[in-house]
Amino acid sequence: MLSLPKFLELLVQQHTANLDYDFPQSLSPFLKTNDLPSESDAKVLGDLSKHISDALRLITTDMESLIDAHSQLKKIQDHLLRVDTDIKTAMPPIGRLPVEMLMQVFKEATSGKGNALDTQWEPFAISRVCRKWRVVATERCPEIWTDFILERDRWDYVKNPVALLSLVLSRGAERSLEFNFEASGGIDSDEEAEDARIQSHYHRVDGVTEQLVQDLVRHCHRWRNVYFFIPTRLFHLLSLIRGKLPALVLFNLDCVVDDLSVRSSIVTESHILDGAPLLETVSVSCYENDFPVLIPQGVPNLTSYTDDRTGVGDLTLHQHFLNIIRTSPHLKSFSVKHRSFRHRPYTPCRASEYHMASLNPLRYCIERFAAHHPTLTYRLLLDK
Repeated sequence: MLSLPKFLELLVQQHTANLDYDFPQSLSPFLKTNDLPSESDAKVLGDLSKHISDALRLITTDMESLIDAHSQLKKIQDHLLRVDTDIKTAMPPIGRLPVEMLMQVFKEATSGKGNALDTQWEPFAISRVCRKWRVVATERCPEIWTDFILERDRWDYVKNPVALLSLVLSRGAERSLEFNFEASGGIDSDEEAEDARIQSHYHRVDGVTEQLVQDLVRHCHRWRNVYFFIPTRLFHLLSLIRGKLPALVLFNLDCVVDDLSVRSSIVTESHILDGAPLLETVSVSCYENDFPVLIPQGVPNLTSYTDDRTGVGDLTLHQHFLNIIRTSPHLKSFSVKHRSFRHRPYTPCRASEYHMASLNPLRYCIERFAAHHPTLTYRLLLDK
């Protein structure tokens, strides 16, 4: 039995041959005069008229049949639409909302306050409501899976935190990421003693932590606003992000000091943030000073650079700090507690406190540098 589309195609083909019928051009003068055609011409026109009449009768019959079928099909369609409307009216609201509306609701519900890694909260909770919501949440809303918090005191209790992170990263497709990664706390820490909490990092097994960092690093091209709190011995895992940060805007780094045997192998400078075209804010904090100084290069949109440690670097880093200021035309805040040879106390200045947006307004900060570090001040004035 032929399908309806095939049947209709054959029907049209059957009547297409009638397009070959046309008024004879040789008899076209009779269309403009009242002259009668000759007997032979009249016979030609008579035969043609018979063929045209037969073709019109057949095509009219077929069209009337199609119109009748269309009318019957329209009645059936109207009946089904009424039944479908009644069904949807009787269904709960969950089943009635269109996909586009669900997508917007999910985005608004999780915007700025969701944790995509919390399996007891949104967006995981949303994806468990019903099959329709699950499909929309997991396949149509990648944005709701891009903001999350990784905390050691939580992932210690997760069956497989690496698999969970991998799942969330995949559901986020290639959207920009905003996250906090805090490899502090955990089941082996002592909340009542800060020193014991810090010391616990010396002997902790870092296998899971390393895998989590490596997974995040593989998606570094998606980073937008990120915060890391890691032991210094794991800092080397971030070395692969250099030159692969096209979307990064904010980078905040906290670290937990390691024992002396590890400190001796740590580099004094780090260029992991080089070439981040959108980077605006860099902030570093640490319990101790034995941690690399982040020296971003090729970062034209930098507006804020902060290192909150009590003293960082030495004279060899002066030129790097100068380069940051010189090559950052939008710099508004530059705070480094840089210690001189005599370790004089120094209070950092922040250009943003004076609403400054270029090098010239930094002169007030330069004057404050002068009281405690004339060498750095001289070179800054010389090279600006």
